[in-house]
Amino acid sequence: MPLSDKPVIVIYGGTFNPIHNGHLFPAIEAAKSVNAQKLIYLPCHIPPHKETPNVSSSHRLQMTKLALQNLDNSPLSIEVSDYETQLTTPSYTRQTIEYFHNKYPKHKLYFLIGMDSLINFHLWFKWQEIFSFCDLLVMQRPGVEYNPNELPSELQAYLQNQVIITSVTEVDISSSEIQNMYGQSTNKASNISKNELTMLPTAVQQYIDLHNLYKS
Repeated sequence: MPLSDKPVIVIYGGTFNPIHNGHLFPAIEAAKSVNAQKLIYLPCHIPPHKETPNVSSSHRLQMTKLALQNLDNSPLSIEVSDYETQLTTPSYTRQTIEYFHNKYPKHKLYFLIGMDSLINFHLWFKWQEIFSFCDLLVMQRPGVEYNPNELPSELQAYLQNQVIITSVTEVDISSSEIQNMYGQSTNKASNISKNELTMLPTAVQQYIDLHNLYKS
């Protein structure tokens, strides 16, 4: 698929509970693969397809800001949006992407997801209408192979022109793994191994300790 002649913005939504290195470097690689000018991280308030996070959206928003504050990825600009954290209703991508489409009418928008999300994309709220405002940029995730013939038939019509699959460096980390790691620790980060701490930016580790997050 040819890249857009418009300036490109990639939007990356999630609970980011907490944000970790698996959310950072693969997403940056993916954004650069489509020559994006800007990558926008979008922490949600109430996810429609998951349990409500056990940490507030204000904490998750602040951790996302901290994770990104010292990254130098010129010429890619990286921002954090509080659009969804300000909502009092579940964060549906259909409404969110229309908001950004109206905010950036002269830009080409991509919504960044993982391969696991593409498989279930046809179950998202008004998913067909999402394609009216953006294309999908899909990251290959560890252990999830891309076989277009195995995707739901509803998605087949969009695969050639509105879905870009991009290979990124595998960072096999999950937020739930980190939550469990902190929940099982009797103290702060001093009780967690150096290998485990490489999952998180230092500023996020410090924030979790300061606010005593994820403790059982």
